[in-house]
Amino acid sequence: MKKENDIAIREALKSSENVEISENFNINLMNKVLEVSVKKKRKEIFLTYSLLILASLGLVSLAVFFLKDIFSVRFLFHYFESLLLPESASIVLFSLYISILIVLLMVLDAFFRNVRQKHFNNSN
Repeated sequence: MKKENDIAIREALKSSENVEISENFNINLMNKVLEVSVKKKRKEIFLTYSLLILASLGLVSLAVFFLKDIFSVRFLFHYFESLLLPESASIVLFSLYISILIVLLMVLDAFFRNVRQKHFNNSN
């Protein structure tokens, strides 16, 4: 059976040797390959973003579920009341200092990314 299939394939290939391909065969083939690769890339990107969004929503849901007592109004009222005490001034100032540093670093990050992008666009 296998030998018969091999013989049939060989005969088919021998009889089709005289077939001419079109002049645009390579271009059309490469266009098809490019279309398939673009579709595959889009599918991978969609899957990646979908999984990232799903994981983020899951983590936020878990955080809210486990910390729902901390987010209650009574707890927040006592927390802010304790921040007004003179003993907590150092903690408040340190938190303010860290917050200002974070904002400053985010602004610098955005600035340097913008400079890098402009440099990259000018080099091309």
